[in-house]
Amino acid sequence: MRSSVVLRLGASRLALLAVGVAASASPAVADTWQGYYIGVTGGYGDHQARYEDPDSDWFGTTHQYHPKGALYGLQLGRNWQTDNVAMGFEADFLGSTISRNQIYSSDDLVKNDIDWMASLRARKGFAFGDTFIYETVGLGFADFERSWTEAADVPDSWPDLGDTKVGVVAGFGVERAIGGNWSVRTEAQVFRFFDNTSVNPDGFPLNIDDIIYTLRAGVNYSFGGNGGSNRPFVQGKPFDFSGFFVGASLGGHMATVQLTDVDFNDDGSTYDLLSNGFVGGIQGGYNTQIEGFVYGLEANVNFYDGDDTTAEAGAAPFNFSGLNWSGDVKFKAGTAADNTMMYLVGGYAFADYDLSRSDGDIWDLSGTHSGFIVGTGIEHAFTPNVTGRFEATYSGIGGDTSASPTNTESFRGAAQDVTLMAGINYYLGERGPLGSGALAPVDWRGFYVGADGVFAYHQGSMFDRTNSDHGANYTLPSFGGGVGLHAGHDWQDDAFVYGLIADVTALSNEESDNDTGDRVMSSSLNWLGTLRGRAGIATGQALFFASGGLAYADAELDHSYIATPADSFHFDNSRWGWTIGLGVEKQMSDRSSFKFETLYTKFSEVGTGNGSTCSDGLVTEPCEMLGYDDTITISAGYSLRWGADQ
Repeated sequence: MRSSVVLRLGASRLALLAVGVAASASPAVADTWQGYYIGVTGGYGDHQARYEDPDSDWFGTTHQYHPKGALYGLQLGRNWQTDNVAMGFEADFLGSTISRNQIYSSDDLVKNDIDWMASLRARKGFAFGDTFIYETVGLGFADFERSWTEAADVPDSWPDLGDTKVGVVAGFGVERAIGGNWSVRTEAQVFRFFDNTSVNPDGFPLNIDDIIYTLRAGVNYSFGGNGGSNRPFVQGKPFDFSGFFVGASLGGHMATVQLTDVDFNDDGSTYDLLSNGFVGGIQGGYNTQIEGFVYGLEANVNFYDGDDTTAEAGAAPFNFSGLNWSGDVKFKAGTAADNTMMYLVGGYAFADYDLSRSDGDIWDLSGTHSGFIVGTGIEHAFTPNVTGRFEATYSGIGGDTSASPTNTESFRGAAQDVTLMAGINYYLGERGPLGSGALAPVDWRGFYVGADGVFAYHQGSMFDRTNSDHGANYTLPSFGGGVGLHAGHDWQDDAFVYGLIADVTALSNEESDNDTGDRVMSSSLNWLGTLRGRAGIATGQALFFASGGLAYADAELDHSYIATPADSFHFDNSRWGWTIGLGVEKQMSDRSSFKFETLYTKFSEVGTGNGSTCSDGLVTEPCEMLGYDDTITISAGYSLRWGADQ
């Protein structure tokens, strides 16, 4: 089996109403976050199902289906707390209304439902007084109910594509005590499942890979505490993470290597070759620490296990892919309390991957290619020289466009990879003592405005739902950058900081593929704006926060025929969506601050026709393609601030 985890980590649509109630509520009676708890939760689920056709029975590439719906359920767990750091385990069970029936190729009814979901996770983070900000990772479960029914050829149908599947889940959230033993929280999680395969009566298999994004708010009741005071904040000096360090890490990875048929040699679409395996590597770097704010540079080299092949029945493998090794140089920024650091990373990455196709002719797009890396992690000091850490990263890697030596038609390659790794670092030289607490926070209240420099990785994808041309997905990844402006307002209750922020960024993302004399496929992201809440914990001059809300963008997708322009598909340039992310901010003075932030943005589905009619037995309908866009941004920003005490 193959699995893949998307850790484009985040916490979306922060419940500002709940946050406002939390800020003004009466003190909690539980003395710490320690103890058992039970609660209810509800929210939104966005499902991406990728159908892979290894036998080229229908489309020979990858389909993506995107049902959405509501989630509702229960959770229970147990926390332990030491000073300002809490950790624990949680199990949840969710009912689901995620469901969608779609007609493909005017002849096939494709059903995608999720009946229920569940998870068993660890979570850890900062617990300052009445606020707990945490990251979480564990096992995910879901029960899928789906089918593929061909009206004109029932034996070429898949009557039961459903399965109860196991995968991995990761995310983060913010929880706030509101009085008594009650707390409210918002959180985001991403589930990625091992694939399942079904074979129809004609002997053709379908492989299905699933990703589910969940955005939820909940209420918990804790059985801990002594019925007395607020949850404590332990003031002291955090461990000093500054200095040179070296280390090693081991974990798992989930890779997607994309093979795109630019010149319509065969299917004219993108095939997602999915693989998973072990990953191990070494790291080294240097940190600088100013009070509770930690920043530095780190370099990594990793080696991977796992590959993927596809072949038609009875034939030799004709698609092959796999990651071999990667390296990166990344900027790190985080906050420290007690003996723990929560941090973000972002930077330059390169990877060596195999990607080849042998289908009469041979295309070899293997090689070492450049890209980016983004992620988050938690590091904990066991001794003054030895720390342990857990880190989750996402990498987007470019690739070549190459023709076969005997065929001028070309394919394009690209890759994405997610890693979950645990590691140990050794800090060189003489070290100070272990940490004794957290620093008292400075005042973050008031308005601010500022400017951002932004890196953006954008994937635009077109799904040929009615089989007007290639009959599957065509994906165009692009790297770009830009500058933007932001404005916002923060409120504060002790170490808990919460607020609203709006921003807009002009971007240069643009990519196109040209099948000479036939068609041009293009995608661009011109600008992106968000309106979101944020909430986090301040220690000294540093703030670690989660953020989420609404997004709006000008993004273009086009499937343009050169010889017959009237048959082209041009998508609406306006996109609404949601965005989630994490950030670290450092006050430089009473009136200025610097922030480092990562966001994942997913836009709503858009559809467009070209005025023609498609028919293949089940229905006669307008020819239509569906468009999808998602974006990862890494930004550095500077703000001018003014508030009550400034």
